[in-house]
Amino acid sequence: MLQYYKKLKYYLLLFFIFLLLLIATWFFWYEPLYTPTAVQVPHAQLHLPRFIAHKSLLSTTSIGNTLSAIESVLLSPVEGIEVDVRLSKDKVPFLFHDDRLENLTNLTGIPEEKTWNELKEGFYKGHKTPFDRIIKLEDVFKKVDSDKFLFLDIKNTDIFNQTFSKVLSDLIEKYQLEETVIVESFNPFFLTQMRLVNRYIQVMYDFTDDSKALGEENQKQFDQIPWILKQEWFRRFVRKVVQPDYLGPRWTVDKNLVTKLIKQGYPLFSWTVDDVQEALQLLNLGVRGIQTNKPLELIHKLEKSFAVKVQDAGGEKATVKQQIYVTREKQIVEAILYAQENKKKISIGGRKHTMGGHTMFDKSIHIDMLGYNSLTYEPQTTYLTVQAGATWKKIQKFLDKHKRSVKIMQSDNIFTVGGSLSANVHGWQTHSPPIASTVVNMKVALADGKIVNASLTENKELFSLVLGGYGQFGVILEATLETMPNVSLNKKCDYFSYENYDTRYHKLVSVKKEVELAYGRLSLDSKNFLRQASLCTYQKSTQQDLEPMSREKFVSLKRSIFRTSEFSDYGKKLRWFAEKNLSSSLEESVFTRNTVMSPDIHLLWPVRQDRKDILQEYFIPKGKVASFLDNLRYLSEKHNMDLLNVTIREIKKDNISYLPFAKFDGFGFVLLFSHPYGKSHEEKMKTFTNALVEKSLELEGTFYLPYRPHYSRKQLLKAYPEINQWIEKKDKFDPRGIFYSNYYAFLLTLLKKAQ
Repeated sequence: MLQYYKKLKYYLLLFFIFLLLLIATWFFWYEPLYTPTAVQVPHAQLHLPRFIAHKSLLSTTSIGNTLSAIESVLLSPVEGIEVDVRLSKDKVPFLFHDDRLENLTNLTGIPEEKTWNELKEGFYKGHKTPFDRIIKLEDVFKKVDSDKFLFLDIKNTDIFNQTFSKVLSDLIEKYQLEETVIVESFNPFFLTQMRLVNRYIQVMYDFTDDSKALGEENQKQFDQIPWILKQEWFRRFVRKVVQPDYLGPRWTVDKNLVTKLIKQGYPLFSWTVDDVQEALQLLNLGVRGIQTNKPLELIHKLEKSFAVKVQDAGGEKATVKQQIYVTREKQIVEAILYAQENKKKISIGGRKHTMGGHTMFDKSIHIDMLGYNSLTYEPQTTYLTVQAGATWKKIQKFLDKHKRSVKIMQSDNIFTVGGSLSANVHGWQTHSPPIASTVVNMKVALADGKIVNASLTENKELFSLVLGGYGQFGVILEATLETMPNVSLNKKCDYFSYENYDTRYHKLVSVKKEVELAYGRLSLDSKNFLRQASLCTYQKSTQQDLEPMSREKFVSLKRSIFRTSEFSDYGKKLRWFAEKNLSSSLEESVFTRNTVMSPDIHLLWPVRQDRKDILQEYFIPKGKVASFLDNLRYLSEKHNMDLLNVTIREIKKDNISYLPFAKFDGFGFVLLFSHPYGKSHEEKMKTFTNALVEKSLELEGTFYLPYRPHYSRKQLLKAYPEINQWIEKKDKFDPRGIFYSNYYAFLLTLLKKAQ
């Protein structure tokens, strides 16, 4: 018997060694699909700079990292600038490249050993103007704002310096530059610390295969790069741990590796590329951007070589004539007037999270609104005035400081205000109609370039058309919105048969005004497919002290459980079990309203490149929930659809927008499907959608227009009998058809109207 136990221990030891080797092999050799941490939508939907100035417009002949260098980029067509950032002895981030001050300035010593008061006296050699001295990063943020993309190359002599990442995060948050600032570094420890401090800061992992300095590069700095950071097996491990939003390969990195990383979904910015042909080759491979000492030359010689493409969340694409990243009202008006004079179309986009080509049109001038995003709060009225490119996430963080909260918005906070108003969204706020009901006033740029106010008392017809107008009546410049108090909430979930949803909702929500948020979910495994329901409610808590808005926890674990349901019926059972039995242990007992309304979108991030997610939404009158779910179950099983999620949200009747989807008090059913790429799968989805639309109409329901337009003319007219008059109003406000999209062209074709 003793001999048996000895053998057992021996084989168990061998097993554990084998298991450890297997895990180590996975960690160091398996390359996961690109999964960013801060970037919230696939990078194909993002506007990113193609050419980035390396420290200045011409680093080889002018002083970089200075106010004059920043000014020159701001006045140029270059959309981004890379600067070198260090941390002073008294914790002030400043711009400087070299390891020694005497290399470039009238000062001597190591930059990090000086206080800011000492550093601010430093002038670059041969220059003594205020524009050519060492400057603070904060001054750069004030100057640039969100007008350009800023790449912060971290020069950190202490690789374990935890203070630097915290100071940097606080500064980026102070100026609300999370959308346009990218922190880049060779140092995986610093990037990891950056992630731990603030996972919403965009980071880029720089790397190289060799250490030979070229041109103006500093050989000493290259010699400091450890051998291990040049080994791809280790960098692969770093990518798993850090989950960078971008990768920054040196232009000398093997092109086969560059191609492989692009195929894995990573957006790449290559550095430092001055040769036109080298830049052309990298861009042809699919690199998103080039950091260069000669940005103006590359723009002049290469900009016309590449078509400007935009893409939405559904994969709809368009090749546009020009894409303008706007940060000023003047730019928008100028674009409209140019389109008028040159007989061009204008398409408008923010996050581009519609799925039917609503934000694009071939050969149009595409206005990207994300940079147009300032906001103000008026304590006396409690109104928020916000530019259309601001995301709800930015708004929530801003309002949280004032102890206020968004009144109505979608369940996710990644969308822009302009996009939300254009689709007249609704959310999971109880007892509420769509977002139009919270709009006090809008400022709109019309097709003739004039700017007007629109509200329920001024330009009322335009107001009703722009809300839910999908960008066809003008450009929403800014909106004044109602807000409400940010309060503490208690969460409670109930589980019951789907047949009882209407009655349980009435009992648990409708008669309880203290319930502020509520949503329902359905089981999706084959045995209980759409037969078990949950209803989670958030009710005002007695807790008075408000915690600052916090980030969702255990995102990776939740995502793993959610995405497992995509692959198997067991995964769907596991997810329902986890929601029912584990959610309470993974979450706090009390939340603030702002925290609850800011879930992490990465929970839904895809893990497979051969499949895509498709959203749909249907609106059904109260009292008919079970009938709709019976129809959904029958059609899903008949067409073998992979349904990943069903969320049920209350919606009150919309009495404001001209083209309302909420024509009654009812429920919105948000459906998330997964299906493979390919024409046959698209056709199957189209057939299924058409059938479900028909069943919804039989229940006197409607469907949501921002998603795939898989419906017939007859179905569209039944759900939206106002659509022909809506198009006539479009002709009234935009007689030349300046504002246009693929979706609007689809509507005209479907309704057989001349373009």
